[in-house]
Amino acid sequence: MTASPAPPLSAAQMNRAMNISIFTGGLSTVWFIVCTAQPIFYVFIQNALGVSPATLGLLVGLLQGSSVLQLAAIFIYGRSKRKKPVFITLHIIHRVLSLSIAATAFWAAATDDMAFGIRLLLIAMPLSFMFMNMSNAGWWSWVAELFPEKIRGAFFMKRS
Repeated sequence: MTASPAPPLSAAQMNRAMNISIFTGGLSTVWFIVCTAQPIFYVFIQNALGVSPATLGLLVGLLQGSSVLQLAAIFIYGRSKRKKPVFITLHIIHRVLSLSIAATAFWAAATDDMAFGIRLLLIAMPLSFMFMNMSNAGWWSWVAELFPEKIRGAFFMKRS
């Protein structure tokens, strides 16, 4: 039940698509540095919220375990007539849930209620990562359809 491929993009459309994707790739890198289980995030939840090592381990395990949903995404995108709207919907949900980190920081600073912040992160961040993992496969598939194979390598070289 997949749709037929879209007509090829003009050179101007291709250039615009590449520039937008390169820009959003840069934003994604910033998000990855701040919001994933990296040193900034660890410092925030350990030092500011005071989570225990067991809670941190649980959170990291839930985040890593969500990657199994990339397999479910194969079926979602395989049955989808259009990849772009599915990808955008899943990815927006993912990014909105990521705002829980900021919400937790503001809540903790305003109320000193660290337990609520920890619960919020233990729920919202794994949910966010679930939607992220489901959207990833769609992005790769969509980009593979958007950029012809003969220029795909150049696109990823510029994006990286």
